[in-house]
Amino acid sequence: MKTKQKTILAAAAVAVSAVLAACSFIKPKDHGELEPYQGLFYDVNSKSVLEIRGKYMTLTWGSWKETVKIRLNHTEYGDQLVPENGDPDFGFMTVIDILPDGSLSAVEPLLDAPGHTYSFVREEVLEKEREIRDLSEDLPKEIHSEELTDFHLYFTLGSVRYDFGDSGPLSGSYSFDLTREEEGRYLLQAEGMGDSYVILRFEKEVPEEFVKELRELIVSEGLPALNGYYQKNNVRFPGYSLEAEYSSGEILRIRADGEAAKSCVFRLKPFTDLLLSAGDQETGME
Repeated sequence: MKTKQKTILAAAAVAVSAVLAACSFIKPKDHGELEPYQGLFYDVNSKSVLEIRGKYMTLTWGSWKETVKIRLNHTEYGDQLVPENGDPDFGFMTVIDILPDGSLSAVEPLLDAPGHTYSFVREEVLEKEREIRDLSEDLPKEIHSEELTDFHLYFTLGSVRYDFGDSGPLSGSYSFDLTREEEGRYLLQAEGMGDSYVILRFEKEVPEEFVKELRELIVSEGLPALNGYYQKNNVRFPGYSLEAEYSSGEILRIRADGEAAKSCVFRLKPFTDLLLSAGDQETGME
């Protein structure tokens, strides 16, 4: 009897060993075309996290969470992650574009305002994406020309007010473009746009005296010493830029993008005061 029990126990041990050995050869489940995108992705622009497990994608933003079944969609412009049920977007964000560097890009769809821009990356590159980089050019720090031919200024106001203060202009994106049409003739175009409304818009010919005053303001505000300045990171935050061109071929460039643009290295208000003085209408920037 004891011999029989020993035989049964030995057979059971062999069976268990066989099962364990077989399990050691089982490969992880293959998720097909979605295999390269399995795991966690972190949004550069917020604390939201995207997790892909099998054919399901979960977006977590604070205490809010939503899970959707997904599939890979091939287009002539590149690959996308889309809802498996055929919906045009995920509701909380558009379909996700897979960029050449492996990051995932989407936006929050809103009807009358810019939505959040998602830029999902793997954890190991998140710190690098948020790092502010100095991409400045080594450009001359003096401007010798007496003749300004083109001028461009762009910035966005919102939570950051720069030197305008709380009682300054409405939140929105502003652009000013001055172009020499021909000898002695200059055209100034100005536009300010809120989320769903026009703040200002005008186009006007300005005299040489106005352009001379603008050229002198560039010098008195110390902008040539900043020539070539360019700092940025990959956080989606509205930037600012200023560029001037002269008849001599000299160029002045100052720019910041991402979180580097949360402060401006020069005063914006003296320039908008002068540029707006050329308009003959209410602008909403007083």
